[in-house]
Amino acid sequence: MKANITSTFSEEVAATLLGKQMPGQIIKQECEPYDYTIPDTGEVITLTHTYEYTPEEKTKPVKAKEFMEELSMNGVGA
Repeated sequence: MKANITSTFSEEVAATLLGKQMPGQIIKQECEPYDYTIPDTGEVITLTHTYEYTPEEKTKPVKAKEFMEELSMNGVGA
């Protein structure tokens, strides 16, 4: 799955993260009902859920440099 994540990264840093994998998961979250228009058909449906990114729980804080190195490996490593 893919997700959009709001952040305070500069545009340059954000560009380096495109296509990278982050530790965590995307979960289905219940929410207040809202209307959604299906782009292909124009049909309007009511949804009561959204999807949210949830970071992996860590037992110790991770420094920004270590986090960026982990992202840059994109799932490849030891």
